[in-house]
Amino acid sequence: MAVAWSVDSGSSVLVQYKPSFSHAWSNLSVASQLSKALVTMLIPGTKYDVRLIAVNEVGASLPSRSVQYTTAQEGKFHQRVI
Repeated sequence: MAVAWSVDSGSSVLVQYKPSFSHAWSNLSVASQLSKALVTMLIPGTKYDVRLIAVNEVGASLPSRSVQYTTAQEGKFHQRVI
């Protein structure tokens, strides 16, 4: 799953994602100079919730509003930038 965002200089981003049926978020920390990430090792045919948290020297922001993404079935390729 490809995730992209606009970034203020000096802020890194924490990408949080989870299967919609789960309550536990997984974290992917992204360096401040980047504005996109690729989340891999996802379950085929599964709906995911994705949100972002900005992090800088002051601390972490509140999470963004979640968006949903459904992975392709096994053997099919689908990419959507959110």
